[in-house]
Amino acid sequence: MSFEERLKQHADSTEKRLKELLTPVSYNGKYYVSEKLFEAMRYSTLGGGKRLRAFLVMQFCLANGGQAENALDYACAIEMMHAFSLIHDDLPAMDDDDMRRGKPSNHVKYGEATAILAGDALAIDSLNTVLGNRKCTPRQNAVAAYWLSNFAGGNGMVSGQQLDIDGEGKNLNEREISLLVSRKTGGMFSAACYMGTVAAYKRELTKDETSLSLTFGDSLGIAFQITDDLLDIYSTSEEMGKTVGKDEKSGKSTYVSLLGAEETEKRAEFKIKIAKEWLNKLPKSVYRDELFELCDYVLTRRN
Repeated sequence: MSFEERLKQHADSTEKRLKELLTPVSYNGKYYVSEKLFEAMRYSTLGGGKRLRAFLVMQFCLANGGQAENALDYACAIEMMHAFSLIHDDLPAMDDDDMRRGKPSNHVKYGEATAILAGDALAIDSLNTVLGNRKCTPRQNAVAAYWLSNFAGGNGMVSGQQLDIDGEGKNLNEREISLLVSRKTGGMFSAACYMGTVAAYKRELTKDETSLSLTFGDSLGIAFQITDDLLDIYSTSEEMGKTVGKDEKSGKSTYVSLLGAEETEKRAEFKIKIAKEWLNKLPKSVYRDELFELCDYVLTRRN
């Protein structure tokens, strides 16, 4: 199976399970929750995106000898957390973007108040999904929930978004940009790899297993964000499914604005080199080979 085929396989299984998780419970054919809220949650979570974070969860579980079904709810949870971040990022108070994944942003479709609540619900329900995973032990679920919340919250993605906002109109140095990108993007990639490894073992992870998942995830995530910044100047809105050229217009500091496109490409290649070196520590398998293919895909992707 090729990387593209495996990516689709994991995306399809994640999509199917997400539809179940994001369906409100009815009693005697009646709903006692807001159907509009669930519609808004499904709008931004289903039917779009590459599902790379879900892929990493599933693939790291398989590469460590685990079963895909054990990691499926963890994969859904990280996609729900990711969808929350996109909904809030697009709000007028943040990036103020009217398009996401080739369709109107959540706040354009449902209004700002519902978009905020949909994001809130997805973030909270993602942790509930992890803790309710019946394919893993309560200890595994607790560890996975801890790391997902850690990398998503004030120590991770949300902090990275704040650093991004604070840096608008300023000339950040390379250390500051690196910290911003590691928090905003690298952390969630690390969480995905770590959660997948947790799903594979009922025992506590070793230091080497922890270092592998976290360092590979961070390196790949930073490379992914760097290529995203390059696509913001090279690609089109049609290819990306979102507005391009916004980084320069909003005065954001990126590797591109600091180093130029050519040197930025070298940074991405260096991060992928580090990621591949860590991958060599995984047992040889078809799943590890597909992760190597993912690394190459991140460098050459067009959207």
